[in-house]
Amino acid sequence: YNPATKGLFATAQIHAIGATSTDDSTAIFAHASYNLDAIAPGLKFNAGYRYTWDDRALALDFKTTTLGSPSCSFSGLTYPNCLSSFAKTFQGPSWTVGFDYSLTNKILLYVASRRGIKSGGFNSTSAIPGTQEYDSERVTDVEVGLKADWTLGSMPVRTNMSLYRGELDNASLPLLPAYQNS
Repeated sequence: YNPATKGLFATAQIHAIGATSTDDSTAIFAHASYNLDAIAPGLKFNAGYRYTWDDRALALDFKTTTLGSPSCSFSGLTYPNCLSSFAKTFQGPSWTVGFDYSLTNKILLYVASRRGIKSGGFNSTSAIPGTQEYDSERVTDVEVGLKADWTLGSMPVRTNMSLYRGELDNASLPLLPAYQNS
């Protein structure tokens, strides 16, 4: 039973969403390798750094029609002006640092640590206040590995083995759409 229609059927709702987004990314980066043969033949140090600025904007026109009566899906707005705007610069560093050691010309051992970022953004389908924006994710990892070229009979074979551990900070979790008056 639906008290709004005084009947047994659910109220039909129509959601109309119009969105325009812009994304602009700018970064600076550098990467270098330094030969450490004087310390140990075949040893090399690697380092890299990147800083990224992601400018994001979203203009969202989100309307709901229930029983032929239109309204804005976001609270605080009055129909027909249902436009909400979001804009933010998400920024942060990424880096890598590590050592490569060529044990022979066919065997490479390495260790590396890296940090990467995934820019934040906007959840265009949520009408719950405070959930339209999500922050950047960061992952930091450590990896040790072995790369080797060898032969099996007369067939050349390449082996890549590694151990890896990563830690994710500020993970973005999916949020199901929620509509005002639903």
